[in-house]
Amino acid sequence: MRARRNMSLDDMFVPFPEAQRGDAIEAYAAHLAARDGIPEVSSRILPHREKTMARLAEDSCRFKGRIDPELFLAYVQSAHLRHPPATRSLPRDLLFVFACVRANTYEAYSVEKLIDTAHFVQETRQDRINLTVMLEESYHTRFLLSVAELFDLTVDAAPQPPLVVRALIAGLGYLPRGIAHPLTLCAEIMGLALFVKLFELAGTIFAAEPAMREAIEMRLGEVITDELGHISYNRLQLRPAGLKAARMLLPVVASGSRHGLPGTEGLGLCPFPFAAMQNFPLGRLPRFILDHAFIA
Repeated sequence: MRARRNMSLDDMFVPFPEAQRGDAIEAYAAHLAARDGIPEVSSRILPHREKTMARLAEDSCRFKGRIDPELFLAYVQSAHLRHPPATRSLPRDLLFVFACVRANTYEAYSVEKLIDTAHFVQETRQDRINLTVMLEESYHTRFLLSVAELFDLTVDAAPQPPLVVRALIAGLGYLPRGIAHPLTLCAEIMGLALFVKLFELAGTIFAAEPAMREAIEMRLGEVITDELGHISYNRLQLRPAGLKAARMLLPVVASGSRHGLPGTEGLGLCPFPFAAMQNFPLGRLPRFILDHAFIA
């Protein structure tokens, strides 16, 4: 693990040693079983993560300032519009919560649609890793929505992504794995870049409230830890040709997603230079994340 902490995201495009691939996938399956427990398919529950959610729900930490709940919800609900309201003049704390609520929108919608398909259900009966990874994404939405609770803000559900994105996601579940895994690897790397940026912003924006900063970082840390495993798993699924395709696709996918989180201009998240994260050294992440992450 220590050696892998010296990796950068760019190293994830280097083929994994073929002779070690099977053992690495088995190690990831064991990691997921220990971290999440045995998935309950009918209820879409990961038992160990339910315990984590219950622990976070008991968190009494609350923001000492105040965010106007009506203003906040107005921006959340209007973010899907072609021309959302300008946000540069809004307080950074409001924009931060707004970004957290919106950050997992695409993944949440994708998970719901894929899990609902007979194709996915049939496939995951024989593939517990894929099922667990999908369910982890649904917990990411819950972790991020729980950030709003620290500010006494309530969001029933993250808004749906734009129509074009919904159409693309609808077809993703039916793509051959040889195509889906390179695209998914790119998406996971971009997701990690976004959550790391939010993690760093939390330390800056809430520096005067250490308890608040820690509560937010704990939630984002859960997401980042999982994302490292998702990136590693998709790397393990790809042979040299697939990794080469993923490396070529990353700047294209990043460019197409450059405005994927509208309304966060005041935080510097939109547009976000996702491709620049290729050289991000994983060792920069906090120890409490690295100690619980699967990196291969």
